[in-house]
Amino acid sequence: MNQTLPSEAINLIQNSNPFLDLTVQLIATLIGALVGLTLAMAYDRKKKQDDMNETKKLTIAAIKDEVNEIKDKLDNPQRKGDWVKAPSYKFEIIKLPIGAYESAINSGNFSLLASETQLGISKLYLDIQYCNSLVKQITEFYGTQIFGFNRPEGDIIATSLYNELKIKYYQLPASIDNMLKKLPSEKF
Repeated sequence: MNQTLPSEAINLIQNSNPFLDLTVQLIATLIGALVGLTLAMAYDRKKKQDDMNETKKLTIAAIKDEVNEIKDKLDNPQRKGDWVKAPSYKFEIIKLPIGAYESAINSGNFSLLASETQLGISKLYLDIQYCNSLVKQITEFYGTQIFGFNRPEGDIIATSLYNELKIKYYQLPASIDNMLKKLPSEKF
């Protein structure tokens, strides 16, 4: 019986159907291609998700750094390099940086953050931009005719703008602390 088995196998191989061989090879090739394609797509998805998570982390880190810098400037008014006191007016004011926030908005990276995080950061930066708007009004006011003629109402207007700015400067550190507490909750 051992003698006939190898000859039957050789016979089967010699008489095999070429269409069947081609079909088996084609199916094996398609299965391999599908497995490879599936693995490549899974890798691409994971890579894209990892890139998005890294972008989120960098965006939040940049905003945290900028907000901490703002808080430091407001908490340390003795740092004269940051605060401006021009000879023509009596108030010390500071224009607060907003570059990281604007960069995140303009690049589209801000939209990767959770909507609650976006809302919290945006509310804070609205206050910061309002402070910068007051700084601009105060500094530009002293170039107007009303101030140039030494009219008392000119000083009253400038003083009221400055007092409003001081209130905002006082409120900002607490707003910054509240926002910073919420940032680490961003899940990746």
